[in-house]
Amino acid sequence: ENPSPHVVSADITDLGYDDTGALCARLTTAGEQTFSLGNGKKAVAAAKSVPEQRTLDDWSMTLESWSQGTLALETAKEEKGPYTLKKLVSWNEIQGLEDAAGKAVYTTSFDMNGGWEEHLGAYLEFDYVSDTMHVWVNGKEIPGVNQMSKKVDMGEYLKPGTNELRVEVVSNLANIKSSYTQRFGIVGEVRLTPYRQVPLQEVSNPVPPKPQPVLVSGITLNKPQVRLF
Repeated sequence: ENPSPHVVSADITDLGYDDTGALCARLTTAGEQTFSLGNGKKAVAAAKSVPEQRTLDDWSMTLESWSQGTLALETAKEEKGPYTLKKLVSWNEIQGLEDAAGKAVYTTSFDMNGGWEEHLGAYLEFDYVSDTMHVWVNGKEIPGVNQMSKKVDMGEYLKPGTNELRVEVVSNLANIKSSYTQRFGIVGEVRLTPYRQVPLQEVSNPVPPKPQPVLVSGITLNKPQVRLF
């Protein structure tokens, strides 16, 4: 039995299999991508159109601020906010949160332009997040968020129309236990990057055409032509 085709060389790394087991690529730009397969053949994936990337603005944030309690093993918790954030900055840049530690909840919403076509998805990409985050889309938590890449696949959680986004960021206790102020929270841009999932199509190796005979001065020759003097 021949093994399923697999990619050994590609310009992109967003590859996977669909529900039928077909090898697919997730393209974030329109056009064609070429792949080298393990069976020695080539494959292409093409998308005629992909929605443009956009930055998510208009965030609201609330913070459960932690501090030392009255007892040795007690943590005091205080709700602060909500804060309206047009620009995402670290907590220590917000008045009253200069030495804050705790758990922040960020919320915003975005529209899928009146609908969301089949085979379209989107990534959520963060410039900077500290310390750890959890992400919910339309009330469903996305499991296994990669804390290092700061890139989240929202594809299966999206719906036509308005989508609700919630990001929970939890800090460590550095700002409480030391005089050093650490940057916590979401900082910089948060981008929504749409992708289109398309199957890879194997490309047949073209057979070079056979040379056609050419009649020169009454003599039949094969290409290349031979000039007679």
